[in-house]
Amino acid sequence: MEIYVLIILVVLVGLMVSSRMTAMEKRMKQQQNTLNQIANQLGIPEPPVHAQVRQLRWRMGRILKRLKS
Repeated sequence: MEIYVLIILVVLVGLMVSSRMTAMEKRMKQQQNTLNQIANQLGIPEPPVHAQVRQLRWRMGRILKRLKS
């Protein structure tokens, strides 16, 4: 009997943590969008590191497509 109560408590705590994480991720995404809009309005260029990462991801995607086919 006690084990069932413990399992239910663990599941409930897990659900609470999961919902709070989801809410925090949503807020962070909204803040990032706001910051991106402000940066675009002020004309702040994208850091070169981001451009390099985007280019590397694009290259890796092309390589993976070649390997899959």
